[in-house]
Amino acid sequence: DRGATFGAPTRIIPFNLPSVAMNAVVLSDGLLVVPFMTLRKPRFNWVVTSQDGAKTFSIPQFVTDTCDTWSELAADSTRGAYRDRLYWVCGTSEHIYVLHSTDRGETWSAGTIVNQGLGPVHNPVVTVNRDGVVGVSWYDAREDPRSYRGEFACQHVFFTASLDGGQSFLPEVKVSSAENCSDTPANGEAGRRWRAGGDYHGLAAAADGRFHILWADSREGIYQLRTASIRVVSKSRPAP
Repeated sequence: DRGATFGAPTRIIPFNLPSVAMNAVVLSDGLLVVPFMTLRKPRFNWVVTSQDGAKTFSIPQFVTDTCDTWSELAADSTRGAYRDRLYWVCGTSEHIYVLHSTDRGETWSAGTIVNQGLGPVHNPVVTVNRDGVVGVSWYDAREDPRSYRGEFACQHVFFTASLDGGQSFLPEVKVSSAENCSDTPANGEAGRRWRAGGDYHGLAAAADGRFHILWADSREGIYQLRTASIRVVSKSRPAP
């Protein structure tokens, strides 16, 4: 009923390890795919699926133990060559990885490194536009030479895209126009606890195929929301 009421919750985790759920996606036939990560290290990443509207779920399918940061899931909902392909983005302190699944989450590819710098990097997000282009964005501190700042290094927002179903990625581009330094007097404890204003930022694809990024930015000394619009032009397709 469009969110007016909700049924009772369904327990889907069959073990007692501390876990956190990520964003769910729905495939073209209605299959619900729910990603989650166990919080013990090494951190294991999983998906479960439901074919009956979230009443029952499959056994967990293993995705990867390569990453130790929050992850995000996306699905190709187009009618193109990669329809219903799943994309998983996650990271370590130095690299952002994208994995893909062509069999509804049962098996996953090896992780493809999408950033060319050596970080530190964190908070990656992923989405797919109307043309099947996979967009990935993350926070990146490669340009801060002040190594003494450690985990509070100033950072930028970067973006890259894949035109071949996540098998390879274009050279990344810097999206933000100024560095973002979280540890400021105005940010206070929030800046020390959350280097990017939280554990996530936003990436969405619009109806015209453009990607829109939303992030928390401290260039003015205090967290403020900023946005950017990105167009990925394929040589085989004219620009919209």
